[in-house]
Amino acid sequence: MRVMASIPLQANESTPILALDHSSDTVYIATAGFNKIYKYSSDLKLQGVAVLPDMLKQVSSMYFTGGFLYMVTSEPNANLGRISEKNFCSTFCGIYAYCEGSTKECVCIQDYVKNPRNPTECAPTHYVQNELIVISEQTTAAAFGVLFAFAIIAGIAGWFLWFRVQSTYERSSNI
Repeated sequence: MRVMASIPLQANESTPILALDHSSDTVYIATAGFNKIYKYSSDLKLQGVAVLPDMLKQVSSMYFTGGFLYMVTSEPNANLGRISEKNFCSTFCGIYAYCEGSTKECVCIQDYVKNPRNPTECAPTHYVQNELIVISEQTTAAAFGVLFAFAIIAGIAGWFLWFRVQSTYERSSNI
């Protein structure tokens, strides 16, 4: 008896949707309601993950042909989408990113940029701009705090020197 390889799918109760690329013995797996498509070799080794936009999360069927994976959604306003076999990265790029086919790097979608506090995720451009302003203000406040501390130290040193000179002057005038 031969033992078959198996892989756990995403933790959900939806039915997985499969598509096969017979030319390269590749299996594409998606589950309705999730934004990932997994690309497996015929021996069930993960070859990559692609990100689906929100409007294509309810995938009901997939078909692979000509280097593209075509998907149809099951919503009342059904959508048709396609993704190139080149747009699968080794890791999940995130909700607001996708895998750039030529470089195999994660790139943010339109109106999103890398988050300065967490560069592995994409955030809305206006949010990142506000974050950069906050970081800039924090840096400015810290710089003014350091300058204020130096001013206090200089003031104390100046007062000490002035007091010392005054007490020396008083002693010399009493002689």
